Amino acid sequence: MNQSVPVINCEGCGVCCMTFGHPRYFWTQDQGSMIDQHWIDLPKSMVVEIEAYLETLGGDDDADFGKPCIWFDKVKLNCRHHRHRPQVCRDFEIGGDSCVRLRRQFGIE
Repeated sequence: MNQSVPVINCEGCGVCCMTFGHPRYFWTQDQGSMIDQHWIDLPKSMVVEIEAYLETLGGDDDADFGKPCIWFDKVKLNCRHHRHRPQVCRDFEIGGDSCVRLRRQFGIE
């Protein structure tokens, strides 16, 4: 019987950061989304970094979906700006279905 070990932390992983391309903040109330408080509190230099990156996508904010987040440190396998991560990252459940599926996909068990 193959029994997997439960996921209890993010050390040596980072798979949740491997497919989003850039930090996904929601800041348009006209589309029914709440303004992400973490976007409001984001230091201006990080806002400029994200906006400059989004300009490289030519207006298609999803063009980088499936690629590592620009904030992901591929050597340390963690977020360079973890404290300022968007709500979608905060809501990603460690050991949840998506976490386990992505870990399998990237060969981290």
